[in-house]
Amino acid sequence: MIYKHLDIADLEKRLEKYPNQNIPKIIISDSVFSTNGDVVDIGQLVSLKHKYNATLILDVSHSFGIENYSNYQGVDILTSSLSKACGAYGGVILSSNDVKDMLINHGRPLIYSSSLPIYNLYFIKRNIEKLINADDRRTKLNSLSKYFNQS
Repeated sequence: MIYKHLDIADLEKRLEKYPNQNIPKIIISDSVFSTNGDVVDIGQLVSLKHKYNATLILDVSHSFGIENYSNYQGVDILTSSLSKACGAYGGVILSSNDVKDMLINHGRPLIYSSSLPIYNLYFIKRNIEKLINADDRRTKLNSLSKYFNQS
């Protein structure tokens, strides 16, 4: 579902055009947009997802490691690059087992691509462990971000 940038009312107007519950509807959004740091209201997207029986896919590449993970409750599929927060090659797709099975069985680019080198996986694991325990850094980053946005 394509809608105006961060305009939840426009998204709902577009979803209303397809009231039939049997018509698949997919809402795709970034959580944070890289160009100017706009942040989408994930709660509103989740509400619309439930109201219109849609699937919600959220790309968290620009917020991975800095957002509260409970914000993702109700999101069907999360995607993220690992190059930003983890400084590593690759990306992740977090989803249900049904979506995982569909990707494995029908996602030819996934099946026929090379796996990541073991040192890269170790690097990702170490950096995710650091991110999990980085509440002080997240607090400082948010404070600095607010300060610079006011300037």
